[in-house]
Amino acid sequence: MSRIRTVLPCLLLLLILAVPAAAAPELVYLRVEPEQGPAFTAADLDLVAEVPGGFLALLDDGDLARLRAWGLPHEVLATDDPTTTVLVQYDAPGGHEPTRLPADHAVLFRGEAFTVVRVPTAALDGLMCLHDIQRVFRRPLRFVDRPWRGPVATSREADPAVAEMVDTVDEAWLQTQVLTLEDFGTRHSSRPEGAQAAAWLRDQFLAYGYLDVTFQDFDGNNDNVVCIKPGAVQPDRYVVIGGHFDSTSGNTAVAPGADDNATGTVGVLAAARAMAGHEFEYSVVFLCFSGEEQGLLGSQAWASQAADQGLDIVGAIIMDMLAYRAAGDAADIDIVSNGTSQPLRDLVDAAAADYVPGQVVVTGSLPFGASSDHASFWNNGYRAVLFFEDSGSYSPYIHTSSDVVGLSANDFAFMNRNVRTAVASVATLARPFRVAIAHTPLPHTSDLGPFLVEATILAAGELDPASLQLHYRTGGAFTTVALAPTGIPGGYAASIAAQAPGVEVAYYLSAGDTEGHLATSPDLAPDHLHGFRTGVAPVLVDDVETDLGWTLGQPGDTATTGQWIWADPVGTTYQPEDDHTPAPGVLCFVTGNSFPGDAPGAADVDGGFTTLVSPVFDLAGADWALVSYWRYYVLETTLDDVFTVDISSDGGGTWSSLETVTATEGWTEVGHELDPSLVPFTDQMRLRFRASDTGGGSLVEALVDDVFIASTTGDLTAAEPPAADLSLGAFPNPFNPATTLRYALPRAGWAEIRVFDAAGRLVARPLAGRRPAGPGTVAWQADQLASGVYLVVLGLDGQDLRSTKLTLVR
Repeated sequence: MSRIRTVLPCLLLLLILAVPAAAAPELVYLRVEPEQGPAFTAADLDLVAEVPGGFLALLDDGDLARLRAWGLPHEVLATDDPTTTVLVQYDAPGGHEPTRLPADHAVLFRGEAFTVVRVPTAALDGLMCLHDIQRVFRRPLRFVDRPWRGPVATSREADPAVAEMVDTVDEAWLQTQVLTLEDFGTRHSSRPEGAQAAAWLRDQFLAYGYLDVTFQDFDGNNDNVVCIKPGAVQPDRYVVIGGHFDSTSGNTAVAPGADDNATGTVGVLAAARAMAGHEFEYSVVFLCFSGEEQGLLGSQAWASQAADQGLDIVGAIIMDMLAYRAAGDAADIDIVSNGTSQPLRDLVDAAAADYVPGQVVVTGSLPFGASSDHASFWNNGYRAVLFFEDSGSYSPYIHTSSDVVGLSANDFAFMNRNVRTAVASVATLARPFRVAIAHTPLPHTSDLGPFLVEATILAAGELDPASLQLHYRTGGAFTTVALAPTGIPGGYAASIAAQAPGVEVAYYLSAGDTEGHLATSPDLAPDHLHGFRTGVAPVLVDDVETDLGWTLGQPGDTATTGQWIWADPVGTTYQPEDDHTPAPGVLCFVTGNSFPGDAPGAADVDGGFTTLVSPVFDLAGADWALVSYWRYYVLETTLDDVFTVDISSDGGGTWSSLETVTATEGWTEVGHELDPSLVPFTDQMRLRFRASDTGGGSLVEALVDDVFIASTTGDLTAAEPPAADLSLGAFPNPFNPATTLRYALPRAGWAEIRVFDAAGRLVARPLAGRRPAGPGTVAWQADQLASGVYLVVLGLDGQDLRSTKLTLVR
C-alpha cells in the first residue's frame, strides 16, 4: 500500500509535466475599420488598442486560424512578454520633440504616422507623454453597445441657475488653487506628496458640503479621489467631470505640474464648488484621477469598474491642461471627441454659446489613445469629451520642472473661460432640478378609453397645483385637464376622454412650482409630443413558436448556404444562441444553423440571396396599420451587402420597401406605420425578408422573430374594451429570487406580462404568447436583478390591463 502511495504522486507529476503550458498569445495588428471593432469583441477576440488602420489584439492560435479563415489582413508582431510593456508612438505634433524611448526598446512595427515598440516595464516611469505615447494594456476594449446611449438632451433656453453656477468661477480663485497644488512640489502617483495632494482634494470636497467622498485604491499608486453628488430624481444616472491630479517629470521628486494637470484638477474643484448649493436630476461624479502619467491607470480603473457594474453614465467631461496659450495663439478651447460622443460635443457648443459669451470652441485632435483620461471612458463604452488648451500648440514645459504658474500655466483669463464652459456643460447635462415629471407613454391600444395617464411629479420647492396639467388633442386644439393626486407620494393622474376607433391621440404633461419653474413630458413639449392610437386590433401576432404558414425560400433564390429555416438558433461567433421570444420560446426564423465550434462562416448566407415570406394577412377596410418585428442582422468582413424588408398588397406579385439594413445590429424591434396612399390596404398583404451575400464575400447572418401586425378599421365592435373580469398577483411577494405570477384573462388573446425597474426600463417579459380566457400562472426567476421594487404589467392584445408591484430582497 505504501508503494502505491509513492508511485501515484510520481505518475501525477509526470502527467503534469507532460502537459504543455498554454502558449503565450501573439500581439497582432488587425487591419479593419473602427466600426468593425464590436463584432470582433463579440467573437471573443481580445482587441487591446485602436491604432491607425485597425486594432492591436492579443490572439492565440485558434484566433489566428479564424482570421485566416475570414481572409482578414493582419500581421503578427511578436509573442507577448508579460515582463515588457507595448507602446504606440505617434509622430509628434509640430514643434514638439518625440518622447525619448529607453535604449533597450524594440521596434515591433512601423506604420503610417505611428510605431509599435516594446520596452521593459521597469523603464516606464516618467515615460508617458501626452502628445505621442499610447500605452497598450492587456485588457480588452469595450465598445458602446448599451441601450441607454440615447441622445443627450439640451435646454431650450439659458437657465438662470446654470448662469449663477458659472458666475461663481473666479479667475483669481483658480490661480490660487493651481498654486496650492503646484506647491506640493510633486504629485507623482508613487510619491507621498501625491498622497498628501489627494488628501487635500478630499478635504476641499468635504468643505463644500459633500458627504460621499472616498478614495479608490486601484493599485500600488496613490488613490483616485471620488466625490458623488446624488441626483434628486434619477440617482442611478450619472454625469462625470474629471481630471488627473498626478504629475511627472524626468525627476519625479520635482514635478510641479501646474498646467499638467493642476489646471484640470482645479476645474473639477470649481465645478464641485459651483454646484454644491444646487440639486440636479442626475447624480454627478467629481473625479480626480491618479496614475494618468503612467498610462491612464486611475481613470481606466474607475471607468472599467463602472462598466462592470453597468452604471448608466450619460457623459463624461474630462479636463487636461487649460491655462497655457502660446504667443499669438487664439484663445480657443479644443474639444477632443469621437463619433459616439458627438451629442455630448454638441451640448458643449450650446453651453458655451449660452453661458460664456465670446468663448470659442474648436475641434481638437489627439492621436487615438495617446491622450488623456477621456480615452478610458471611450474604451469602456461611454461618451466622453476632453477639454484641452490646444492640441497643436500646448505647453512645451509639461513633464519638466518648469511646468509652473507664469511660464507654463500663463493665461488664467483663458483658463477661467474654459472652466466656465465645463461647468455650464456639466450642469446642463445633469439637469438642474426644480420640477421633474416621470411618465411612461401610453402605447397603441385596442381600448377606446377613457385613458388613464399617470405620472410622478417631483419638485425641489413647492408645486403649484394649478400648473399640474394634461394636454391632449386628436387633430385640433389641445384639451387641458387637471392632474389630481393619486395618494401615492408624488403620484398624479388624469384621463383622456373616450375616442372613436383609429383616432391618433397626441398629448403632453406640464407642471410648475410656485416660483415659476416649469417642466414638461416629453422635454420640449408642445413641439414634441407623446402619442398613441385607439381601437387597434391585432391582425397577425406571431411569436414563431408555431407554424402560421410562412414560406421559407422563393423561386429564384440564389444563396448556396444560409437559406432561411425555422429553428432554435445555434450560437456561433456571430449568430446568437437565443431567439428573441422570452422563455419558454426558443424558435425563430434564421438563415441556417451550423454546429457549435464550426468556423464563423460555416452556415452564413453565401452565393446570393435567400427569402422569407409571411402568410397572407388582411388589412382590407383598415384606415391605419402598424407592422412591427424583431430582427437580428450581421454584416461583417466585406461591408457591401444589405438586408431588406418589403411589403406587398397583391399577395407577393409586387413589393414596396419598408427598410434596408446596411450594418450589423443585435436584436432590434422595428415598427412601421403604413400609409395607405403608398401601400394600398387589401386582403392580400404579405411581408418579405431577404438576406443576401451578392457582393465581395461578406459574412451574413439574419434572424426574425415576434412579428406583430395591427390595424384600426372604424368598426366600434372590433375594438371593444376587455371586460373587468381579470386579475394579476404574485406569491411570494417579497421574493428571492423566484415567484409565481398569477393572472386571469377576460378572453383569449395575445397576453404579455412585462417587468419594469424603478427607472422604467423593461427588464423581463415572463409571459408573451396566446393564452385562453381564465386564470393562469407563470414562474419567474429574477437571478440577474438587484434588490428593489419592480412594476409588473399584464397586457392583452396590446392593451395594458393591470399592474402590481413586486419587491425583490436579496
